[in-house]
Order: sequence, then structure tokens, then C-alpha cells
Amino acid sequence: MSDHSMERAEQPELEPEPEPDEIFIRPACLADDRILARIDHAGWSPRTDPGEHWSADRPFFGAPTGTTVQDVLVAWQSEIIVGYITIRPELGPFGDWYIAGLAAAPAAHRQGVARQLVRAALDRAAQHDGHQVWLKVLSTNVPAIRLYLSLGFVELSRTRGSFRQRPGADDLRLARSLRGLPTEFVG
Repeated sequence: MSDHSMERAEQPELEPEPEPDEIFIRPACLADDRILARIDHAGWSPRTDPGEHWSADRPFFGAPTGTTVQDVLVAWQSEIIVGYITIRPELGPFGDWYIAGLAAAPAAHRQGVARQLVRAALDRAAQHDGHQVWLKVLSTNVPAIRLYLSLGFVELSRTRGSFRQRPGADDLRLARSLRGLPTEFVG
């Protein structure tokens, strides 16, 4: 065996490349605006949103949404953004951190994107001394409710018939404690 081949054999193996379908979470940046707006627009449904469908050209950050870049985490897979979650400190009767939005690109549904985003949001709130994370969800958004319940959220409030334009859709408030204490109505 030559000295050259001996050197090659003694080199440590490099870390394997991540699997192409592995999902990574990172903070959003302003350059993500257009893709997040497209994901948000594609995720709209009367089953999931009480409002009217907005323009696909509406910016994701700033006016009129009020979403700020520092409140958003994005999921990416194979170098493509496939989802987002908006979480911010917001003290209310249901907790002190609020999940204001969650969406996965249609092509990324049922791949664990939303689950990883919610877990990352819970971690962010806990790292900032949050006590309880809360969110709003329509009762007609059954897949989202199942996800939240599987991650330890509990229903704290239900307002029946809240939306004239969405008959049969109740307005729910779910919350999850971050401190191992029972989830509670804090208002």
C-alpha cells in the first residue's frame, strides 16, 4: 500500500449529509416574505379561517398583517421553505405566549412540518420564561385540533356560533402549560 493510500485510509469519516427530506427550523428573515405569503394564501380555507380570502400579493410581514419577522419561525426541507409558525409574547386570559399563525405548504402536508414548528414555538416560549402558550382555532379545523391535542394543548374556551359567515364553526381557545403545571384559564 502506498503512503498516499495510507493517509486516505486514516482520515476520519465526515458526518453524513442530512437526509434530503429532513426538516429544519430557523428564524424567519425579510427575504422569506414572498414565499411565506404564498404558503399563507395557499393554506386558507373557510374551514380554517373566519375571514375572507386575501390577495396572493399581500405581503406577509408588516402592513396589513402586522406580522413581524422576529415572531416567525420557518421550516425548510431540501433548501425550500415548507411552512411557518408565528409566536409572540402576548399576555391574555389564556396564557403569556400566543401562536398567531401556522401553515405548511400543501406539498408538505402530513410530513410532520406543523408538529415540528409547534414544538419549536413551545421551545422558544420556554426559553423566554413563558408559562403557558395559547392559540385560537376554529372547531371545523379538525386536523389542527388533533395536532394541538396530541402536543398537550387543552381546550379552555369555546364560543359557539361566533362567525355569521361560518355557520357551525365554534371559536376555540387552546392552551398548553410550559412548566409542568396544569394548563389553566389565567384571566
